[in-house]
Amino acid sequence: MSLSSIWHKFLGGKSTPWADVRYVDGKMSLKDYNKSFVEQLRHKHGSLTIDKDDAAVIKLFTDRENIEHEEPKLEVKHTGIEEDGRVKMELDWNPAFIRHLAENGIIAETEDEAIQKYLAMLTHQVADDITPDMLSPEDVDAAFHDLDDEAQAELEEAARQIAEHANVIKGKKTRAKRKPKVNGDIHG
Repeated sequence: MSLSSIWHKFLGGKSTPWADVRYVDGKMSLKDYNKSFVEQLRHKHGSLTIDKDDAAVIKLFTDRENIEHEEPKLEVKHTGIEEDGRVKMELDWNPAFIRHLAENGIIAETEDEAIQKYLAMLTHQVADDITPDMLSPEDVDAAFHDLDDEAQAELEEAARQIAEHANVIKGKKTRAKRKPKVNGDIHG
């Protein structure tokens, strides 16, 4: 029991709600608390605490507090490319990210709809940021032509190396199969 827990018990007795709140790696936990604190939580959360013991009420409280103070997070995971060339990806977000979207005007009936609106705004913004002089059709063609030239050169070099290696191996086999020349008859 911490010094603050002892101090709260001494000052507050049983009627004043108190808890020994700790933060570890940004997550809140309660190391100690009194019955009045639990009763205060039961009153605050009402039906959510019915038929729950004190430990379950405390867990409900700490879980909710940790979610409320969580940093907004959206993770994009690339999972491959479809046969038709579309990129496959998975999105993972936390409730704090949805709240962040709502606070910034992206409001929807479901979380998925909020994420779709966010992505639509993001792609629209990126498209608006690309000016015609940045990517002219000639620039795009030139970029793909350069990529094609590089790929072709790499393929030609790989083919040359394979042929060279095959010739080396073929030469070794040919030398190994030859019988030595015999000048004259040495046997007899």
